[in-house]
Amino acid sequence: MDKPSVCDCLFEAMETFSRKIEKIVTHDPDNIAELACLYAGISGIDDCVKTLRKHGYLSDADEALLKKEMHTLYERCKQ
Repeated sequence: MDKPSVCDCLFEAMETFSRKIEKIVTHDPDNIAELACLYAGISGIDDCVKTLRKHGYLSDADEALLKKEMHTLYERCKQ
């Protein structure tokens, strides 16, 4: 099996965040503290993306895809 790319790993982390957000929004929508923590975690992923891009680990296309997904995650936390 091929080793996943950096972008693949970041998408995997975002999928995990998405599942956590969905669980909170569905089962405990008033838990704004948990949503705030997830929102902060997405910010951490964003910092990683910026650093990886800065050092040439991500292509422009990968960065654009990741940023689009992060935007979606941020919006889900705001619901």
